[in-house]
Formats: sequence, structure tokens, C-alpha cells
Amino acid sequence: MQTLLNVLAYNTYYYAFYATMVSNEVYLDSAQRTDSVVSLTKPVGYFVPFRSSAKATINVFGLLDDIPEFAQFYGKNPDGLVYSFYTLKSYQQTDSDALNVEVYEGRTTKIDFDVTNSFDETYQRFFIAEPEIDIRSLKVKVQTNGQVDPTSNKDLWILADDLGNTTIANQNVYYLERGNNGLYVLFGKTNSLGRSVDAAADRIYVSYLTSSGKAANDIVEFAFVSPVAIAGNISIGLVEKSVGGLNEPNLDFVKFVAPKTFSSQNRAVTKDDIKALVAPFFSSQSEYNVFGGEEIFPQMFGRVFFTADLDPNNAAQSQQIQQITDAIRSKCVVTVIPEFVQSKFINVEQRVGFALTPTKFFNESEKQQLRNSIKTILNTEFDTQGSYNYYFNSEDAANRIKSIYKDVLVEPNDFSIFYKNTFYGGETILVDLENELDVPFFTNIDVTEDFIGPSGSLIKLVLYVNANQNLFSFVTLKTFQKSADGSYVEIAESYGRVNIKRGIIEISDSRNTSSPITINVNFKNKYFVSNLNNKIRFRTTSVEYK
Repeated sequence: MQTLLNVLAYNTYYYAFYATMVSNEVYLDSAQRTDSVVSLTKPVGYFVPFRSSAKATINVFGLLDDIPEFAQFYGKNPDGLVYSFYTLKSYQQTDSDALNVEVYEGRTTKIDFDVTNSFDETYQRFFIAEPEIDIRSLKVKVQTNGQVDPTSNKDLWILADDLGNTTIANQNVYYLERGNNGLYVLFGKTNSLGRSVDAAADRIYVSYLTSSGKAANDIVEFAFVSPVAIAGNISIGLVEKSVGGLNEPNLDFVKFVAPKTFSSQNRAVTKDDIKALVAPFFSSQSEYNVFGGEEIFPQMFGRVFFTADLDPNNAAQSQQIQQITDAIRSKCVVTVIPEFVQSKFINVEQRVGFALTPTKFFNESEKQQLRNSIKTILNTEFDTQGSYNYYFNSEDAANRIKSIYKDVLVEPNDFSIFYKNTFYGGETILVDLENELDVPFFTNIDVTEDFIGPSGSLIKLVLYVNANQNLFSFVTLKTFQKSADGSYVEIAESYGRVNIKRGIIEISDSRNTSSPITINVNFKNKYFVSNLNNKIRFRTTSVEYK
């Protein structure tokens, strides 16, 4: 009897396990398999890509003519392995200035490959059996009446981004549908979906790259290969190393973007609509951010801002900024003005304390080993060297530590999150930390360390609030001057103010000096969240045994 019960319990347990796994694949948020995510995003009109090629930006000087589309370069990684990189558009040669050129890695290429014989006219589609294709490189051209007149021009058709949009009726557009081990390219079967192709008269050509994925990342050494006819005394410099190569789609990114793409419906009204428009220009949501003018200080209604680690003074990056701006403006409502703003790097740090179970003895060497191990967990799993839309919760970190080290006692209150940064004189300091500051009532809290004031004496700025003050409005900072005996005396001058709830610190620095001002403030909550143009560098500076 016991054996029978064990068998039934075993069967029930595994049935429950598999039922849970199957049910997880039914929902986009919990799906883990790529096939499931593809199926779930297909009804909302989102195409899940295959591999992504690594992209690099190089500086080319000394060419004899324009760089054509699919010009070839070699890139060599530190191990000596050589990868081929290609341009996806043409670049106009200049007499004196070097060109900033974007090149994409391609393991294999098809250039103007004739696929007419594989075209199914009934379904207006053909299949590309390349599961490693980078769809960003796909070019579809149709030679109208090419079967009859081989000298006729090949017209470039464009990818339609909105099914049923009236602007694509009778236009040269195509659609993509993911299949097993490749993708279908489809043309409009009715005029409202775009022009159809006549297999008896037209010819179809495709060009594309297949990708080596992440293997081609981090390449910094490049050389020009072809076409040889344009090669002069060429020199190539590096603007940005190759990045973004992926062996498979980033499913977290797909889950983030797909619903926003569907909700935007080919127009941009809300912030999420605009995020969906900006997303294709980046490989991860941590590489950019979008926010409205009503979220910033001071507020600017009717404006929408996007930010990324791009430099407007760099020719290639300035061009990318313009492309994103144009993409937003083309679908924005008339009353909303899109604008790029540069990132502000915010250095956020944390200190962590922990205890150990009292029933077990740990010597100093073991305690030190635990300190190092806990810090490694926090550094690798929670810290970031630079991210937008960053979120940290000390409860998650504490639970992660305790799941690995059963004898470690650590709670969210053992985490202390703070901001510390140094500024140099001559301009107004304005920092929007987006998180509430830790300011107890009826207590002087130092906002700055000692610095040289306008009169040449050492001063510091102090925050003091009472229970009757509105923490959502600005509170004027007090100024304390350091005396010869080391004590501090409050003086009348005022140099700054703070919005405690928002974490905005504004200091008017009119000193004619480069001596530094260091701001050091603690956050009230045991979490940190960033939503604006702040690119967060979050790091754990110390882990100590209590």
C-alpha cells in the first residue's frame, strides 16, 4: 500500500511540475522558450529577431571614392581570429574629413541573390532558410518586368511596420514572418497591404548577412578589404568597438518592447509609445530612456525627451540622434516636441552590514571570506557601471545573500544607500536624484563637506527641517562657517536649497575658483529607482560584520 501511495505521489508531483511549466509558456511575462515568446508576440505584430550582428563604428580616411553598400572590412579580435564586417548603407567620400562608418559583422553574405524561383505567387511569399540571419541587414529588391527586360531597374522595397496603414496601400513594402529555421518574406495580396509581385514578369533579389553572434564582440582592430577600386592610402581608426552581437534574441527585451509596440498602433502619444519607437535603435532597455517634460525640474509641458550615451559632437552618434528624433517626430502628435538630452552620470553607493547565527563560531578569516563573498554577489548581480531605468531593492539583495549563505543574518535595514559626488566651482549645481533623502526632523544634516566659500573661509551647507515643513517643496540650506577652533557658526548667506521628497539639490556656486564642493547625502528608502536621463553607476563600497 505504501509503495502504491509513493508511486501516485511521485506521479502527481511530476504532473504538477510539468503542468506548471506548460502554463508558464502560455503567458508572455513567464515564458522562457523562444518559440513560446515568438507565438505570444506574433498576434501583437512584433517580429522576434534571430541572431544580432556585432556593430562597430570606425573612422576611415584616404578612400578614392564613395563607400558602397556592403563594402567589406576585416576585424581581428585579441586572439587573432578574423571576422568580416560590412556596411549596410553607402557613405559619401570627402576630400579632407575622415568618415565615421558603421560596420556590421557577417559570417556569410548574400548580395542581390535571385530568389524568384522560390517565390510562391499564390501566397505572395518566399522563404529564407537562414536561422542566423540578422534582419537589420535584409534588403529586398524587385525588378519590375525583369523577366522580360533584364535591363530594368531594381527597386528597393521597405519593411512595413503597421499592417493596414493607409499610407502603405499600393506601395513597395514587404512583411516578415518567422518560421522554423528561417523566415518568410511576404508581399501584399491585396492593394491595401501593398503591391503584389508578378512572378511571370518580375524578378526578386535579396541581400543579407548571417551573424556569428556574440563571438564578434569587443573587436578593436579593423582593415579595409573591398571593393579594391576605391582603396587609396587608407587609414582606419576606432570610434567604438564592436558590441551588440547576440546568439539569440534577448527575451527580456522582447517582453518589454512587444506590448509597447502593439499599444503604440503606429502613433506616439504616451511615453510608452515613444519607448517602442526608440527601442529598435538599441539592444537593451538599459541603454536608453524616455521621459516627459512633466517629470523633470523645472517642468516643461508638451515636451518629450530621450537620452542615451550618445555624443552630439560625434558625427556618427549625432546622425543616430537625428534618426531617432526623426522617427519620433514622424509619429508624434503635433503638440509634442521630441528632444535629445545628454546623460548625467549619478554615482550611488551602498554600505552593507551583516551578522552571523549565534550558535556557530566563525573565526576572523572565515568572517573576512564571507565579507568578500557577499560583496562579490552584490557587485556581480546588483551593481551596475552605467544603466538607465535602474532599480535596486535591498530586500531582493538580502534574500539572495541568505539563499546562498544560511548562517548570514542580513535584512533590508542593514543596507545604507547614499549619493556622493564632487563638483568644481564656477557654475550652478543641479542634481535630480529622483529618490527621497533621509532627513530626520529637528536635526542638522550635512549636505556638503567643508569647502572654500566666496570669502575664502571654510563653510558647509546644512539641511534642517521641522515637523511643520512641506517636504515636497524646496527647503533652504543653512550655511555654517568654520571657526579657527574647529567649531561652526551659522551665517546669513544662503547658497542652496533641497527638495527632500524628490531628491533635488541645487547649489548656486558663484565662486571664482576651481576648489571642489563634495555633496554627500543618504537616501531614506532601502531601494533606489531611476527614470530620467540619469545613467546610474551603483556600487557596493563596503560589507562589514556587525
